[in-house]
Amino acid sequence: MRLLIIRNPVAGQRRETFFQDILDGLRMRGCAVDILETERPGHAAELATANGGKDYDRLVIAGGDGTINEAVNGLMRLQTSVPFAILPLGTANVLAIEIGLDFKKREAVLDYLMGGRVRSVYPAQVGGRHFLLMAGAGFDAHVVDGVSSRLKKMVGKLAYVWCMLRLYARGWTRRYDVTVDGERTTAHSVIATNAQHYGGAYKITDETSLLRPGLVVVLFDSQRRVDILRSAIYLALNKLGELPNVRCLTAKEVEIHGGNDDPLQVDGDSSMTLPARIGAGERSLAMIWPTA
Repeated sequence: MRLLIIRNPVAGQRRETFFQDILDGLRMRGCAVDILETERPGHAAELATANGGKDYDRLVIAGGDGTINEAVNGLMRLQTSVPFAILPLGTANVLAIEIGLDFKKREAVLDYLMGGRVRSVYPAQVGGRHFLLMAGAGFDAHVVDGVSSRLKKMVGKLAYVWCMLRLYARGWTRRYDVTVDGERTTAHSVIATNAQHYGGAYKITDETSLLRPGLVVVLFDSQRRVDILRSAIYLALNKLGELPNVRCLTAKEVEIHGGNDDPLQVDGDSSMTLPARIGAGERSLAMIWPTA
C-alpha cells in the first residue's frame, strides 16, 4: 500500500513520539510512505490539491481539525481524489471522535489507516470554504478567536477553558439576525453543525451525519450568565437539546448577520468573519472510516 502523509509539524509537536510510532508501524506492515510537511497556513490545501490525484492508495492528513479542514478544501478543488484518512495530532480531534476512531491506541490507528473502509462524506460550505464539522458565531467563536497558538501549545484544551471563563466573566451581549431556510429569527449565539460532536467527545445533536447532506442549526436564545453556564453543563452531559433556551433546527442553508466583522469559527479555526451564508454539502469526498 502506498500512502502519502500531509503533516502539520506544529500540530504534531505534542504527539511526536506517537507519530513516529505510527510511521514505524506502517513501514513494518509493508507500506510505502511519503511525507510532505506544511510550512505555512493554507499549505495543507495546496499540498492536497497538488497530490490528491496522484497514484497513492490513501492520502493521510496528520494534524488537528484545522489542518484536516485545509486539506479537505484542497481536495474539493479536484474532480476526483485519492480517499483520505486522518492521523489525529491536534488538541480536540473532533473529527476522529465523530468517526469513532480510537486515536490514542497505536494498533487501532494502524488498523484504521490500512484497513478502514471508504465512505462518502459531505462537507458543508461557507463563503467559498468547505468544512466537515461546524461553523459558529457568537460565544464559541469569540472563545476560539481569543485562544493564542502559544497558549494552546502549552496547556492544550485548558487554553479554551481559560478563554471561555474570561469571556464569561465579562458578560455576553451580542445578538444576531439569523435566517434558517428562509425563516427569520434572532439568537445570541449560533452553531451550524455538519457533525454530531462538538469540542471533543460532547454530543451537540443526533440529527445530522457526515454521511449525508444537511445541517443542524443550534440557536442559543439567552445571554444571561446562568443560562450560558447551564448550556455548558448540559453540553457536557450530552443533553443540550433539552434546554428551553436552545433550539435545534435541521436546515439546508443558514445566514447570519449582525456584529459585522465578528469572528466566525470554522472547524475550530477563527479565520473568517460575519456576515456569513452557510450551506449543506452538495458534493461528496471519499474518506476512510474505521471498520468497527
